[in-house]
Amino acid sequence: MVDFRYHLVSLISVFFALAIGIILGAGPLQESLGNVLQSQVSDLRTTNMELKAQNEELERAIGHQEQAFEDVAPVLIGDTLSGQTISLVVLPGVTDREVSAVQARIEDAGASVSGVATLKDTWTLASQNSFRSTFADQITEYVPGAEDGAETNQVLALAVNAITRDGVAKHDTLAGLMTGTDTPMMSIDAMVEPASAVLVLTPDIPSAASETVDPDLEAQQQYTTSTHVSLIIELGSRGPTVAAGAGGSEGDVIYEMRGMAAEVSTVDSIDLIVGQINAPIALATELRDGLIHLGIESGAQRVLGERVEARAVEPAAPPAEPADESADGEEAGTVEPVDGEGEPVESEDTSEEAVTEESEG
Repeated sequence: MVDFRYHLVSLISVFFALAIGIILGAGPLQESLGNVLQSQVSDLRTTNMELKAQNEELERAIGHQEQAFEDVAPVLIGDTLSGQTISLVVLPGVTDREVSAVQARIEDAGASVSGVATLKDTWTLASQNSFRSTFADQITEYVPGAEDGAETNQVLALAVNAITRDGVAKHDTLAGLMTGTDTPMMSIDAMVEPASAVLVLTPDIPSAASETVDPDLEAQQQYTTSTHVSLIIELGSRGPTVAAGAGGSEGDVIYEMRGMAAEVSTVDSIDLIVGQINAPIALATELRDGLIHLGIESGAQRVLGERVEARAVEPAAPPAEPADESADGEEAGTVEPVDGEGEPVESEDTSEEAVTEESEG
């Protein structure tokens, strides 16, 4: 059993050690500790100044690079999409700034943007699974290419394809169903004219900051990404389609599409000017039945694409005019000479009267 003397000795030892520490800190060690701390502070101050200078230098370099891309943009994309009409599909999480920047580059390339279809979170939320299934069954008859009993996500993807490629005028009922419920699947801005190609803008999905991730959130993100990938692949199977986004982390739509070698052109780093310039180049490549992956992330073939011009849009042929029985007041029986040579040749009269007169003669 520990007695009182043991506790007393322990307390005396503690106070004795504390006293020695105070004496040494205020005496012999004071100067050395102060010198060490002062040296560390000085080193940190120097390092901070060096990092600040490096950061300013990097910002200047980035600014010069962006200006260089701005200068070369007209050469790379000017009139490459002349006469084309592009529709935008925007997935949840894409910023308005990215949409505006990409739209401006498409217009710089000579194309017009027919409209913007923005998908809602309802498209993939686990809590809306039952609603989506019922909704897909109800709209199947209005969706071109959708068969009875088709999988929910395919029906919805085909609905987006019809609206974005043909325009809302041709599918006004379908567009109303997709946008007009209490829990709309999407919103539509314009989308009047038919589109020659579709550009899908995907959000940046940053890597997890820690190893402990909520399993439900992780499962939802995986389902969201896989559903968006399936949507883009379905659109790509129906016509020229480009997917553009960040592409820098696992779980990102662009990253996943490149990993599975999907037959759809992709562009990464859409938040940077290089990605925004690459978007029209990829669209022009798709409109020439090509496939390309552009950007600075894994799976990209080139950092900056080469100039590619989309096939010219052929104007609709005017209706054929009915042939006149006579031209310029000439008799119907006169045959014009070929290449303007010789005199007009009288056509042979094969009427009954002519044959009779010839026989009597």
